Amino acid sequence: IHEMHSHARVVWRVAFRHGARGYAVQHASVSPGKRWYFCHPEERASGLRLPDAMYVFNQGTTELLRPCYDGTKFLLGCSHRFSHWKGLTASRDGKGGHYLFVGALASFDNDVLIESLRRLVEGPARPTGVRLRLRLHPQAEVGTGDRGWIRSRLEDGSIESSHGIPLQDDIAGALAVVGMGTTVLEEALLLGCPVVQLTHPDYLSNIALSGLRGAVTVDCRDLSAGHLAEASRRGVDRGALRESLGLDQPTVTYARLF
Repeated sequence: IHEMHSHARVVWRVAFRHGARGYAVQHASVSPGKRWYFCHPEERASGLRLPDAMYVFNQGTTELLRPCYDGTKFLLGCSHRFSHWKGLTASRDGKGGHYLFVGALASFDNDVLIESLRRLVEGPARPTGVRLRLRLHPQAEVGTGDRGWIRSRLEDGSIESSHGIPLQDDIAGALAVVGMGTTVLEEALLLGCPVVQLTHPDYLSNIALSGLRGAVTVDCRDLSAGHLAEASRRGVDRGALRESLGLDQPTVTYARLF
């Protein structure tokens, strides 16, 4: 389960009542934008309980969380969710010639992604000779209006769909991957594909890519063909991302936990 969502907090409280130790395993990248990780003193004073031990991907995450987790012991490890990324060996070649726009599950993430794609397609500086491919999460929350716009743009050839294409193949053929808070951005960097991370002033970032070589951050309202072209020429530091995701740490299995 997500280690600090509301149902996890119930688990830690029940464990405390019964004198059991609580262990948590980091589920995804931690960033200041994920506010549920950072409890307030008032919550602790009202009875919030936290895990006795927490496996995190890297030392930087430990330092980020430690001020809010007095009494929690931090250990290093890789979550089972990302363990299959340890052996990623395929590389991006860009031969597909497309820019891959990837959405997440949350509705606001898709709203931002589709709006940036709309501005790019319908704006005065509309790119020519550039393939724009959209890949949505299978359970994506997309409004009726956006779905209609996507259908129209697919019909007139302004954009194309990733339907039926394996994710790794889609990334390998891309010139760059564009998204907001999806973990596909992280997977793209691991495959050597540069990424453009969209931001919006109304939302905090769910993943922290700032400072990683190969990642460009752009306000969604300003995205241009120039940003895409510039990103496609960037080199990628796979090692830095491997470290941030704990891929060089032992996988935290149930046997290791118990």
